[in-house]
Amino acid sequence: MQNNLNDPASFELVEYGNLANRTPMERAFVLITNECIKKHKSDSIDVYLQRFKDNYTKQGKDPYEVIGKEMSCKYRANNAYGAKILNEQTFVFDPQLNEIVNVE
Repeated sequence: MQNNLNDPASFELVEYGNLANRTPMERAFVLITNECIKKHKSDSIDVYLQRFKDNYTKQGKDPYEVIGKEMSCKYRANNAYGAKILNEQTFVFDPQLNEIVNVE
């Protein structure tokens, strides 16, 4: 938070989510769902997920392998103008929980 907030001292935690596993299938589900909704496709999400799973398996990879952990965080902090705003971000950790590798 120290490096990413305009005013780190203004940070107020609202809520943390549960720590969850991140797998290729989970990421595919999120991306495919968002894409189908954005393009208003009537194709079944299950069809796309099955294609992803089949392709991933053909490469000799496990689509359910844990590739990291994630946790959502809802907080308030001051923006650049000093106004308190509500933010929600997902923090992505490496599988051993040693470091944050991405913030979404």
